[in-house]
Amino acid sequence: TSTRDLNVINSASIMGSLAVMDTDPTTSKRSLSPQEMDTMQSTMIQLDTIPTELLLHILQFLEVRYITQVVSRVCTYFNSIAKDEATWKIRIAKRWPGQYPAIPPSHPFDWTMACIAREEETKQWGEATNIPPSITCSNAHYSSVDCIKVMNRLVVSGSRDRGVNIWNVDQVLEGNPKPSLKVPDAHKGWVWTFSASGDQPGGDMDLV
Repeated sequence: TSTRDLNVINSASIMGSLAVMDTDPTTSKRSLSPQEMDTMQSTMIQLDTIPTELLLHILQFLEVRYITQVVSRVCTYFNSIAKDEATWKIRIAKRWPGQYPAIPPSHPFDWTMACIAREEETKQWGEATNIPPSITCSNAHYSSVDCIKVMNRLVVSGSRDRGVNIWNVDQVLEGNPKPSLKVPDAHKGWVWTFSASGDQPGGDMDLV
């Protein structure tokens, strides 16, 4: 056998090997039978068929308001999860451990709206860009402030020093960070909370 003949044989062998090893998806595809299609569809992992625990873990990375207003419309499975108050009760317990609400409510409690409110409040105060500038008055109270009451342009603060201070918002914004009225030892004990009658704008604000 001549050298030329060997080269022709080798070339033919190589071409045959390439034809067998062809992995071009456009040439190697073949149509699937209906049985094979059903098998593939039954074994595919989809969001609407995954276990609830896994789906809840994925939903942790989405905002509650988006889940209840958008994701819940995708399918009945997502809608049932969004409407289940246990979903948001568990989410609150995991993100903010502790008693919540602080006092057990005597009326039906909306866990969905509570979770939305807590999440948006945390986002509002957790980002440095959203924190408003602070004004310090070193001698307003000498103990921690446990309550405030905002009444139009007045703010009332109560402290564990038993004192009550009244602040004028306009006065503070003008650069005078001092209370308009100080009532030291207003109570015999700590000032925990305020209440006022007529909380409507422009109404009487008789502080209790």
